[in-house]
Amino acid sequence: MAIKTFTTGEVLTAADTNTYLANSGLVYVGQFSTTSGTAVTSPTVFSSTYDNYRIVINNMESGSPGGGYYLAMGSSSSGSQHYMGGFYVNTGVPAITPIGRSNLGNWIIGTGDAGQKFSTALDICSPNLASRTNLPVVNMYSENGFIGVGAGHQNSTTQFTTFTLSSAGATFSSGTITVYGYRKG
Repeated sequence: MAIKTFTTGEVLTAADTNTYLANSGLVYVGQFSTTSGTAVTSPTVFSSTYDNYRIVINNMESGSPGGGYYLAMGSSSSGSQHYMGGFYVNTGVPAITPIGRSNLGNWIIGTGDAGQKFSTALDICSPNLASRTNLPVVNMYSENGFIGVGAGHQNSTTQFTTFTLSSAGATFSSGTITVYGYRKG
């Protein structure tokens, strides 16, 4: 849809407002909090309403020593086919460490230790379409000084309605996850 430019003195009609404001931006789909445990599966958030989504994770905190935070399409038992590449830097030890994950059950999206918080925003492309689901870019940051970037895809044509966030050996004690849909046209 073309962008309309209004001029000084022009009247903004209800039709203009409905057309141009309603057909742009992100749409709130839902929000949920993590509960005590090592994994949380979202409610049904992906549908044919939107092709692409944004998942915002705020203040995810591990209550026990952990390691990585992981995202899987579907339930945590939905199989493999998650591929990923990227790198991270530990700001305390300035060295670049490559990330290469092939045909596993999830993507790594961050790191954290007990009491440290983790936040990120992820774009998920095509989770409910009969095509590959893509994670174009994941920016990782945690309070323990890990900063990284990566990308991945889920190499199947499964149409997902949920996702699972998990932690390697750690128990979540807090965190909020908000999902938005990218409005079509």
